[in-house]
Amino acid sequence: DDGASDGERAKVYGELLRTCLEVINATITYALPRNLNLIYAMIHRKEAFIRAGGGIPSLEPLMENASSVISFFSKKIDKSLNPNDPASPESVMQQIKDASLSWGAHLRMFPELRYSYQQDERPEEFFVPYVWGIVLSHSGMAWNAQKSRLFTGR
Repeated sequence: DDGASDGERAKVYGELLRTCLEVINATITYALPRNLNLIYAMIHRKEAFIRAGGGIPSLEPLMENASSVISFFSKKIDKSLNPNDPASPESVMQQIKDASLSWGAHLRMFPELRYSYQQDERPEEFFVPYVWGIVLSHSGMAWNAQKSRLFTGR
């Protein structure tokens, strides 16, 4: 138990959901044809996707564009695939790619996302061990990290 109340957790999860929806929204608004795998995932998990943001008034504007994308591509796929023949992921991706050529819906525009990075006073305490850990794991060298001060916390 981390000591957080259910209300605090709900607020954190709500903010996380909002951030995820903002990123998805920016992607489908500004770069949809280059993100066909995202469309596939949204269609594949559309019930969970819509359930996650549905019914929360503050998320409804963010869900409008996602719902439009899911609806448009689902209809195109349903029209072109044989209901008696299960579709392979490859055939669904091809249908998404073909449908993306006719995509012309006007989505609701939101302000461009801006995130700022706030550097800690001593970023090297995180980054130096992290980078060396990556180097060590990919170098193939036999190195005892337990005997190195670089890999131990202070």
